[in-house]
Amino acid sequence: MFSLKEEIQLWLGEFQKKGNFTAEDIAEMESHLLDQIDDLKQTGLNEEEAFLISIKRLGQRYSLIHEYSRNRIQKQWKQLADEGESPAEKTDRIKETLYFIGALSAGCLLSLIPSLMGYGLDSDKALYFFNLSYFVIFPISIFYFLKNSLSVRYLLFTGPLFLLPILLNLAPHWHPDFYHANTRILSIIHMPLSLWLVFGILYTGNQWKDSFERMNYLRFTGESFIYSCLIGLGSVTILGLSFGLFALLEIDIEAFAQFWIMPLMVPASVIIAAFLVEKKKNIVENFAPVLARLFSPVLFLTLLIFFIFSLGNWNTVYENRDLLILFDLLLVLVLALVIYTISARKYQDSIGFYDYMNFLLIIISLAVNTLALIGITIRLFEFGISPNKLAAFGENIILLANLGALGIFYFLFFLKKIRFSRIIWLQGLFLPLYFAWLYFVAIGFPLIFNFK
Repeated sequence: MFSLKEEIQLWLGEFQKKGNFTAEDIAEMESHLLDQIDDLKQTGLNEEEAFLISIKRLGQRYSLIHEYSRNRIQKQWKQLADEGESPAEKTDRIKETLYFIGALSAGCLLSLIPSLMGYGLDSDKALYFFNLSYFVIFPISIFYFLKNSLSVRYLLFTGPLFLLPILLNLAPHWHPDFYHANTRILSIIHMPLSLWLVFGILYTGNQWKDSFERMNYLRFTGESFIYSCLIGLGSVTILGLSFGLFALLEIDIEAFAQFWIMPLMVPASVIIAAFLVEKKKNIVENFAPVLARLFSPVLFLTLLIFFIFSLGNWNTVYENRDLLILFDLLLVLVLALVIYTISARKYQDSIGFYDYMNFLLIIISLAVNTLALIGITIRLFEFGISPNKLAAFGENIILLANLGALGIFYFLFFLKKIRFSRIIWLQGLFLPLYFAWLYFVAIGFPLIFNFK
């Protein structure tokens, strides 16, 4: 008679015999296997059929991971022993470095196009930021397309999503009002976010449908953001010192910097940061989850005080548009902290302080989100529909659904009704929803509101 528990232990035992898998690896395998079996059973398969299909899928995947880990360890020992690279390793390293140099050069050249057309940062910042997606995300996407050796079908799928927004650059010629329109500001904000999610498809490659790979992509995003900020701060410091030194020589370089140096700073910072994160991946612990754990208690107390204050000053909340915008920014920050805390958690860990902290942070965020939604709804009825209010309303609905689902899954996890891996699976499902709304606001809102 088939025993699922016994068969799973036998399967895991085969990996344990190979020696290169840690207890954490084995626990993660078991969690992934059980998730696969649960999903397949929901399609109508029995336990034995679901088990056989799952081990076939996961066996190949973890064998590849095992081989990669073994090669990685050997490579690091070679470096420590000052041994040379194999010809294949050297070729891969050179190709990846050339891809990076090409992406960095492309990003810098693209960012100088407005300057070559006579638009400096002092004259038209909106034009620069409107096309920031192409200066930064497009080169990184091509880098990962080449690095992951993806098929042309990925370009056919993602290419139109990248190219369509270019047409919005022509909109001011057809609709002069669009130059100073609210929908243009919304496009400037939402376009980079939506195309960064498109880039996620190329980053995850052939495993872009896997929720766990989507979590790795989110972890990469957090790391890249932190590195970009550090590199950017360093660049600003050096630029400021340069201004001071040249000022002592009575030479004004401000105009030159605004046209030919400042436009390079954001693309260069982000592309270099992405490359550094990729190079250090799996070597040291990531920054983003550590910072998330550090700031989660602080943000919880901040939101709690903020929520209590809002209840006592309700009229101020719904009448003050800037306060509602601050609500949304706080909620996005909360979601980022929750995600990165989840990504830092090990599968075999018992329920601990940060699990409860995450749950409390989700609960208080739901309360704040509810207040924000009520405030936005009141403003919609009192002042009518506008692009800004509708965009904020849609984003709050998605955040409410995301945080609410995470709260439910955490509660079930505390009751030991589900495994922690299901929380990761859940979060991966929301990425397409975020992309759809962000892209719709960036492209669809200008059309719907007649470029106003």
